[in-house]
Amino acid sequence: MTSKIICSLCLLMFLLDGTGHATESYIFQRPTLPADQNAYTYWTNAIPELRLPQGDVLNAAFDQASNLSSNMPEGNAQNVLKVWLVSKKEPLGLFNKGITLGKFQFPVFSLHDFGTTHLAGLRQVARVKSVQGRILATEAKYSEAADEFMGIFNAGQLIISGDGPMIHYLVGIAVESIGLSRLRWLCCCDDVPDDVLLRVLRQLPVPESRDMALAQTYRAELDQCAIPAILEVVSDAKTPTNDFPVRIDTILDLTNTLELVRTFNSRFVTNALSPWIGRDIHIEADAKAMVAIKGVTNVVEYVTDVLCYNGKKPNRETRRQWKRLAKLGRTTSNILGKIVTVGSTWVGDNVHERSVKMRAEINMTRTLITLQLYRRHGGKYPNSLADLIDKSLLPELPKDFFSEKPLLYSREKGLLWSVGADEVDNSGDPKSDLVLRLPAPASVATRRSVDIEYSPH
Repeated sequence: MTSKIICSLCLLMFLLDGTGHATESYIFQRPTLPADQNAYTYWTNAIPELRLPQGDVLNAAFDQASNLSSNMPEGNAQNVLKVWLVSKKEPLGLFNKGITLGKFQFPVFSLHDFGTTHLAGLRQVARVKSVQGRILATEAKYSEAADEFMGIFNAGQLIISGDGPMIHYLVGIAVESIGLSRLRWLCCCDDVPDDVLLRVLRQLPVPESRDMALAQTYRAELDQCAIPAILEVVSDAKTPTNDFPVRIDTILDLTNTLELVRTFNSRFVTNALSPWIGRDIHIEADAKAMVAIKGVTNVVEYVTDVLCYNGKKPNRETRRQWKRLAKLGRTTSNILGKIVTVGSTWVGDNVHERSVKMRAEINMTRTLITLQLYRRHGGKYPNSLADLIDKSLLPELPKDFFSEKPLLYSREKGLLWSVGADEVDNSGDPKSDLVLRLPAPASVATRRSVDIEYSPH
């Protein structure tokens, strides 16, 4: 099978992670944001200039400074790092200008050009700004440090709302998380003034139970990845020189396949616009129920491991499996199309969970900041989160988006937690709950990372 066809079929399986319904193409009809109003224009110019050059001292110093569980580098290493950051003032300013615009739109995604250089670069810039903010904090420039960290979070918010497919959304979530972790670190340092904490608290958004950006991401995935991949496979199969071991038109019905992925995607879109506890939990199971291949428990792995073979000529086993699929096609209509549909559902719930986790993390960060303010003035953490409302630090009890109830808190345990994806309160056990351990008093010099613990799988 040619590498082009391999690429198409593998993308068909791996890029269809939660794609589907759109009665008409949204992305290709979207209004294009003018370049001078689009943060993407500024970021693509800044990102190449913010890559770390090769150099053992600089790279080691950067890695150490970006790890909040490590001390800041000292001596020559610190000087090398500071000199490098000063030399990057212009591209950092350009990136910050893009954030200030508050508008962001990815170009229409190309099936064979992921734009991975810029995507990886966005995470790198988040790390650069993280190091910049930490240095500012050690110099007691706390307000400027907060601006750097809030800028990272805001960049993540722009990325997830940028009309891109799934990979772009996940990068945005990762960037948001970097920003939040740095804000928690800063706001738990006792030498940071109250007014900085209050400003961060005001700037952090109050999330909603629905995720409009995720709903649009599912639609973008369909229009920019899934449908083009399906159409390319069909088109390539019609060429006389194609290397498919069987006739694709005997196992794939284009019209039915498009309808299936659209139908299943509409369910993912509905989930994104609904609370977690009311979501449709049967999407993946319903898709799998359409396909039964003896001896195959994971359809996606079967297709990607057996039927896609990295541009090599099909070997005997590969040809046998393709012919087996063709034989199944005699009794199961559109067998390949149904397998593609299974591929379109295999990570949809996982991405939705990440969305809900991020919104819970935002509320946990907001709550942690108010707890720090309360402790500073009361000498200890409150008996309950309701005390934060009594002190006018929060307008209402922060919601846990996994339960649609308030976040859970125990002063005795020193924990703030969400019930996590299983919707069961396990008393702050990080094996199933989303957990923040309330930190003891510390300064910028001694504070370590304030991470959310969550390891359900």
